[in-house]
Parts: sequence; structure tokens; C-alpha cells
Amino acid sequence: MNRALFCHEMRRSVRLLALFGAIITLYVAVIIDMYNPETAKMLQNFAQVMPQLMAAAGMDGVADNLPQFMVNYLYGFILLLFPLIYGVVRAYGLGAGYVDRGHMITLLAAPVPRRVIAITQGAVLLLGVGVLLGYTTLLEYAMCQAMYPGQVALGALLRLNGGLYCLQVCLCGVAFLASFGVGSPRLALGLGAGVPGVLFVAHMLHSAGADFAGYCTPFTLFNPTALMEGTGGMAGAVALLTGGLALFGAGVAVFCRRDLAI
Repeated sequence: MNRALFCHEMRRSVRLLALFGAIITLYVAVIIDMYNPETAKMLQNFAQVMPQLMAAAGMDGVADNLPQFMVNYLYGFILLLFPLIYGVVRAYGLGAGYVDRGHMITLLAAPVPRRVIAITQGAVLLLGVGVLLGYTTLLEYAMCQAMYPGQVALGALLRLNGGLYCLQVCLCGVAFLASFGVGSPRLALGLGAGVPGVLFVAHMLHSAGADFAGYCTPFTLFNPTALMEGTGGMAGAVALLTGGLALFGAGVAVFCRRDLAI
């Protein structure tokens, strides 16, 4: 990697990380604070009145304890979507955004091989998502310990968010491949945001009862309940991580060989 480029891009990531960290803080605080019998009953009533809508948002399960409550109301929609949006936005800025702003020629004029540039940008994206989910893990544990001591183990949260990180690596790999492998910035943005978006919609349809949609989305390999309980889910997480790193590798390889109209 190139140290100067890595540090420059990580500094550029700070503001976006702070924004998404604030959004996640708000949702995590609200959801954990809602864990009480009255709220659980209200949410179950919503699920009975609007079963498909609640299922599409991943909020149709019955939660008998705080870990399952968190899985149902945080990991069915909120903590899938916001890290995904961060990854898509940052992937575009690290690759196709340079072409769109006319700055790619400056980047390539430096005495640094294309391979090093692409690997550095990929590392920035992976680390940024890791920082966001690492912060989420610490936030969840701190709030659970403050409000409901002893009900959620740190190890369970590490397994769960580790699996979520593997899922986000896979989705970010799609955005990275589009950003570094497609010549047109607009097309790169469309594919980088559109493909993960379609996969997310397919996941929602699968959750709402459309079984066929489960065969065309990597979200099916992410099993938050099993990861939280420690009963499984690791094989799916490893498959997601492997696929994601392969997509990053493909993005680097294509970037090294493509002609850049700059």
C-alpha cells in the first residue's frame, strides 16, 4: 500500500464515518431503550396487523430476551442498510469519483503502480467499514451493560458483528469492482449502488415470504440469530468474506488493465 494515499483517504473518511456513526448511535439507543414488555407487546401487535411489512423490515420475530430483541429490530434492516450505504458512497469516492472530478490523472502521475493505488483504496474502504461496525459493537455493549447488565455478552456481539462485517465486505466488493472496473463514472455509480440495492430489496422480499428471492442474495448467508447464540452461521460468514475479497481482487486486476479516458 501507499502510506501517504492511505492516510489522506482515511482523513477524508472521518466526516462520513462520524455521520453514519451518529445515525447508528441514534437507532441503537432507541431500540435498546425500547426493550420492555409494553413495547414488545406493541411491536407484536404491529406484526399481526402488518405482517408482510414488518417481515420485510426483519422485525417479525418474537423476542423473549434482549439479544433476540436486538437481532430482530437492529439486524433485520437498520444495521444492514446504513453500513451498506457508507460502503457504496465511499467506494465511489475512492475510484470512479476521482475520474468524475478529473483528479485521476494526478493520482496516476505519482510514481506509484496502479496495483498499489487500487489496493490502498480497497484497504481504506475495508477499514472504514470495520471502524463503523467496531464502534457499533462497543456502543451496543456499553448501552446493554448500562441499562440491562449481564444480559448480552461481548463475545456474542463480536460474533454477530463479525458476521455482519463479512456480509458488508461482500457488498462493498460489488461497489468496489464497479468503481474501479467500469469506465463511465455514472455507470460505475449506477452499478455500485444499484446491484447492492437490488440485492437488499431481494432480501426484503425473501423476508416477506417470497422464497425465490432468497436464492439470489448474499444476505441469506448471514444468520444473525445463530451468530448471536453461537450455534452456527460461521460457514456463511466465511463464504461472504471469501466472495467479497475475490470481488476486491477482481477490481484491482481490472483497474490495472483498463484504459482510462482521462
